[in-house]
Amino acid sequence: MFFYLIKTYWHDFVQIIEGPLTSEQYRQLILKSDVILLPYDAREYQARSSGIFIEALVAGVPCIAPQGTWMQDVMQGCDHLLFQKYSEIPRIVYWVISNLRKVQSVYLLASRQYRGYFSGCQLVNIISSHSRGLNYQGKSVINK
Repeated sequence: MFFYLIKTYWHDFVQIIEGPLTSEQYRQLILKSDVILLPYDAREYQARSSGIFIEALVAGVPCIAPQGTWMQDVMQGCDHLLFQKYSEIPRIVYWVISNLRKVQSVYLLASRQYRGYFSGCQLVNIISSHSRGLNYQGKSVINK
């Protein structure tokens, strides 16, 4: 139903991407996007990762995502971009389109923070801070 509404009424504003893309097509699509809709099932994404979500945030692209997921924790202060029911998505899309420049400027500023938080260096720091003292069969896993 939702995709029917988009294709019928919002085709000038919303583009649905179907099918596989090359890496470069995917990168360009993320960078050109005004906003990215992630119509995930919240039960499936409570603790599950989303590469598209992270890549969009790092690029400064706003995301519409489900409540009750780790994405909600990351999007603190952006509750107006979160949905509980799929039926709420059209209202949120309309609000984003109506306030696009404002929403984009907020996300562009936040993208610097996201780039630091989701960087490779941060991942190494998290892993190393949690792995101190790890042993496997009585032998240290990390040599320092």
